[in-house]
Amino acid sequence: MIILFILARHFQIITMRQKKFFILISFLLATFFVSAQNRDYLKYKTIPNDGGDPPAADIDSVRSWVLNILHYGGGMVDTNSIKFVGDPRAFCRFWNGEDNWSELGWNTGLGLSTGNLKLLETPQNTSGYADQVEFGTPGDTSLFEMYKRIFKPPNFDTVPTMSIHTGDAAYIEFDYQPYDTIISIEFVFASDEYPFANPQYDANITDVKQWSIDNMNDFFGIFIAGIGTQPQNMIPLNTIPFVTPQGNSINLPLCAATLNKDNNNTFFHPNPPPLGAGSGFEFDGYTSVSPNASPPPPGKNPRELRTLKIYKKVTRCSRKTIKIAIEDYLYHFPNEDPGFYINSTVFLKKGALRGGRSMPGWKLIKKEWKGLGLEGKLIEPTQGSTTGCNELFLTYQLDFPPGGTDTIYPIPFTIDNNSRDLIYVIDTTHNNDTLTIDTLYFGPTETLKTIRLVAHDLSFEQIKNCKFSYPANPCEYNNPFGGAYSGRINLELIDNSPIVFDFEPSPGYKQYEAYCKETIDLRVDSSGSDALTHGGVKPLYYIWPDGHIPPEPVYSYTINASPDYVPVTVNDRCLNESSTQVKIVNKPIILKKIQSIFLCGPGQEATVPVQTIMP
Repeated sequence: MIILFILARHFQIITMRQKKFFILISFLLATFFVSAQNRDYLKYKTIPNDGGDPPAADIDSVRSWVLNILHYGGGMVDTNSIKFVGDPRAFCRFWNGEDNWSELGWNTGLGLSTGNLKLLETPQNTSGYADQVEFGTPGDTSLFEMYKRIFKPPNFDTVPTMSIHTGDAAYIEFDYQPYDTIISIEFVFASDEYPFANPQYDANITDVKQWSIDNMNDFFGIFIAGIGTQPQNMIPLNTIPFVTPQGNSINLPLCAATLNKDNNNTFFHPNPPPLGAGSGFEFDGYTSVSPNASPPPPGKNPRELRTLKIYKKVTRCSRKTIKIAIEDYLYHFPNEDPGFYINSTVFLKKGALRGGRSMPGWKLIKKEWKGLGLEGKLIEPTQGSTTGCNELFLTYQLDFPPGGTDTIYPIPFTIDNNSRDLIYVIDTTHNNDTLTIDTLYFGPTETLKTIRLVAHDLSFEQIKNCKFSYPANPCEYNNPFGGAYSGRINLELIDNSPIVFDFEPSPGYKQYEAYCKETIDLRVDSSGSDALTHGGVKPLYYIWPDGHIPPEPVYSYTINASPDYVPVTVNDRCLNESSTQVKIVNKPIILKKIQSIFLCGPGQEATVPVQTIMP
């Protein structure tokens, strides 16, 4: 601003309008520079290492990043197969990607690089090229085989040598089972080999019109192959049309030479340094979708359309190996030292990997029993209620909405042992509808549904074991390779009739005989054929006058009268309750044999001792 006023004085600007103009321009420039200095650029964090010598990536972190960041859904990643090969400094997760200056249009994701990832949070400027870092790690076999297939006569005259020309490779690899017939991977390739900063060591392609082995660039490969495919037999999918110097039109791997301002430029986005401040990251260019692409749907980030996608048609539920690799390439020119200094990165958005556009996977994210401590027991409602004493709630979550205006998405289930008619399956997220067919349906926008299992119409004290089975993923449902449902929940169906007593004789209480002051054990819980208490849900609780905690079925009682009555209440955890009483009457007195006596005439009398046997 001071400079502008000096200029104004120098040119003798004296009119008020001219002064206002210079003030306005000064304010706008000052705002721009302050905004640039305060901008929050792309941020990153490299994968934790295992502390070894040399350090390798921590395998648990690698698995977590692939499962929770890379994978969107629509398929199943084999966790044990996940691996990362390369220097841990070449693998990162990033965030702040939706910032206007990051140019990615993604908030979070992963990055694989050929060098120092400092470029990710360094604004573009004119001070030079990428940080000069060489990891010293070898090249990758799959990428090198890709080179050899491409750079051979008649396309090119020289076949490179892997140990001389490639290095600093980094890749992730894992086995994958898609639920649909398409696997897609969304990516952005960014490189500092584009010519908007200083001339580059690995390649100088300013005003490139042709491509030869002498200006070879960093390469990356996205491979989807059958399980067991050897690395040298993997075919890259990230290819793009290109005409070689010999005039041959072939598909070549996407890199700074095959996609730039002169070749396939509808998919290229330059990143030159702007006036006064950096833009996004240090990379001089990156891949994009044509600016003439269809406008984004409502709510979508328009910059997200700039990303490219790989599509691979596959057999549904077949197992594939997915590999995403990147490496540095350097041709040894005469009198030049070897090195892999100018770096490139392949960005993978959060959810970049998808195993189907219309076949989401699902998870049983919640299994909840209504009754505490009654897991596994499906208990019918108490008499007069429509709510089961113990019900099972199952919550399913889809990876993503099925989509489409009329799309409904099924998750089937089965109930074995001829028990289906004894269980209501209720869709709690759809008007509590009772499902009449053994399938839970999701609507076009639904991703979360809960069903409720309720036992009903069980016979007296009926106990029946059965299994609720469901497919753990779409490959177990209508699977072209066959197989049974692996999701299983064991159920015990339990009757919930009222508690009743079966005492004889009438009028409906258990009767004991005892002598006064005698202590006896009272109980009303006889089992088997002598059962005195029926119904309710086991265990039953017997509440005697002493209020013993916990309640016990046996009660020791001293008789005080004849007859004597002792009340007892029986209840259970399903709120069934019934009361009765126990009656105690006197036992007959049993005497020992009385001694015989003889009386001779009237008026004679005698006393004879009498002894009792009982009591």
